[in-house]
Amino acid sequence: MPITSRRCWTSSETARFWIASLLVFGLLLYTGVEWIPPATRTGCVRAVHVPHVARVVLLPRPKVNLNTAGIDALTALPGIGPVLAERIVVHREIHGPFATLEALKEVPGIGPAVVASISSAATVE
Repeated sequence: MPITSRRCWTSSETARFWIASLLVFGLLLYTGVEWIPPATRTGCVRAVHVPHVARVVLLPRPKVNLNTAGIDALTALPGIGPVLAERIVVHREIHGPFATLEALKEVPGIGPAVVASISSAATVE
């Protein structure tokens, strides 16, 4: 039975097709997958290596200075919520800046486990 009518793609379907195509192509480039082209005139197929074109580099976050950080910056630290962040700021205003990370244990509610969890992300410079 011959097809008498053709359904045309809408512009949003065409856009989705091209976005998906670019996404797949980008993933192939990023992962370095070998691409096998269609058969050549001689019928032989050879693999072509696609080198990595883009690499994702995660830069380390800057450390949060406990002596200058506000509540928002302190709550970004692991194990520090809004209540502990407020206690840190109040303790800092009353007693002055922290000399070491270990001095943070003087804040009520902060123990060795919290200090250990934030030691890689916080500083007292």
